[in-house]
Amino acid sequence: MQFTFLNRENKDYHADVFHFVPKFSFNQHHSVWGEVNFSYLDDSIREIRKGYSASGGYYGDSRQCNWSLGGGIVSEDFEAGMGRAEDVGFYYPSYSFNWRNESPTGSIKSYGFSTWSSISFYTANDEMRYLNSGVNFSMDTQYKFSFNISGNFNQDNFTGTKFDVPNCSFYASYYNWDILTLEVYGELGKTVVYELYDKYYYDLISVSTSGKINKYLSYNVSGIRFSYGVFPQGCGYDQEYWVDNAGATINFSNDVSLTNGLRYNNYGGIDDAGLFSNFRWEFRPDCNFFAGYSTAGNNLESSHFVRSYEQSYVKINYSF
Repeated sequence: MQFTFLNRENKDYHADVFHFVPKFSFNQHHSVWGEVNFSYLDDSIREIRKGYSASGGYYGDSRQCNWSLGGGIVSEDFEAGMGRAEDVGFYYPSYSFNWRNESPTGSIKSYGFSTWSSISFYTANDEMRYLNSGVNFSMDTQYKFSFNISGNFNQDNFTGTKFDVPNCSFYASYYNWDILTLEVYGELGKTVVYELYDKYYYDLISVSTSGKINKYLSYNVSGIRFSYGVFPQGCGYDQEYWVDNAGATINFSNDVSLTNGLRYNNYGGIDDAGLFSNFRWEFRPDCNFFAGYSTAGNNLESSHFVRSYEQSYVKINYSF
């Protein structure tokens, strides 16, 4: 059993959350679990809010497969007040099933499939809120090549209108060399753009590469392109944009490392680029000193880049 008490205080502000997580294992293959949260919030503006959330389920596994059944509820007045907006006022049941064969046969190292489904309802009127169900197939080969394919059927109830928003995805990786690992991910489907009260086609493609040049130096480079269907003219949303990252890590020893990199995106039709640097020193086992610096700039108001922010930090993580 795990017990946690959270508190947040500010001027004329008080928030508490009591968090309780019990788990019971019948044996090494079957277990049940739960999670309960009680919240109390007084912000001196509204009436005092008291709410709860609860979830639980059963998990089992055998030699080649595992499965789970679960469900939960979040009251409409649940508000943790810890700096994150809460999704409230619903309950849901869910299930999942996974099967995998890891007995090598010829060129195939392992393969398997999984399926899952979850449907949520509004606590106020028991109307369907969101449905997610899908299936996935994956395979890993002896040639250091792996892939998986997924298909999802989703239904989103937004302002009383049910939108069918299916999607499918593909992921593949090739990892034959230490110096070069290639990964490709693609996704195609429909999504609800809530601010426009409609659904739109979208696709994204992600390509990344990483590797270890030697025991002291490693790198990673990635790029993601997001593309959407035809938005209404003047709505302010991008039809297409990129998010790119590149970084290199120098390991001076097992305890000391330095990572430097660049970031870029052109969301909103604005070129936004920046650099970052992070330092780590493990001065004793499981105890770390971190320091970092980052800056970014854009061409929002001029034809050249102007620095938009600058940030530095220091953090110590100490375990005993």
